[in-house]
Amino acid sequence: MSRTIDRHRWSAAPWLVAGLLLSTGLAPQFAWSAVSAKDFQLFRDPAGRFSLEFPKDWQVNAGVGDVLVTFAQKKNEAALVVERFHLNLAPTPDKIDELFAQIEEDTVKERQPQAIAVSHRLADGNGRRFIVIDYTRPGLTRPLERARQYSVPIGQDLFRLICSAVPAQFAKYDPLFAHINDSFAAPGAGAPGKPSK
Repeated sequence: MSRTIDRHRWSAAPWLVAGLLLSTGLAPQFAWSAVSAKDFQLFRDPAGRFSLEFPKDWQVNAGVGDVLVTFAQKKNEAALVVERFHLNLAPTPDKIDELFAQIEEDTVKERQPQAIAVSHRLADGNGRRFIVIDYTRPGLTRPLERARQYSVPIGQDLFRLICSAVPAQFAKYDPLFAHINDSFAAPGAGAPGKPSK
């Protein structure tokens, strides 16, 4: 009898842990559960350097210098900045490694010395390897904001998609950020992104 009770108690443990992670916002966000393609539209860089899908109700502003374009949610809850840097050599997939990721993290720390809880990981998707860097920083219009940077090397270009949101709203926008990164395409990566329907 006690063995039966113990087995049921332990079989419920994973569900309890998953519930706690979801309630605290620590569980991974699954883009397919909250994102619909009809909520996005295709943006093509006027200079032909890249394309991506962004939420239809976000505002688009031209960038300056290394900042190619910015997108802002209409209530200023979230934003996306796309930057591009030219590399001396195009890294092969095996060179997009832990050292490359650490250099990108160090660059974030140098550019934003007040950033805290900075961490990185390597990821693969759409036939390419990229780096994901998470951190918290002082915001321009709010005390703090959470940020996620997708560093995407394509040919001799390093694109940085810097997504940010109010900490309390980050989980809400996380699936949108993932969708934007998944839709990102540049000539060096193959065919440009397909328009949303």
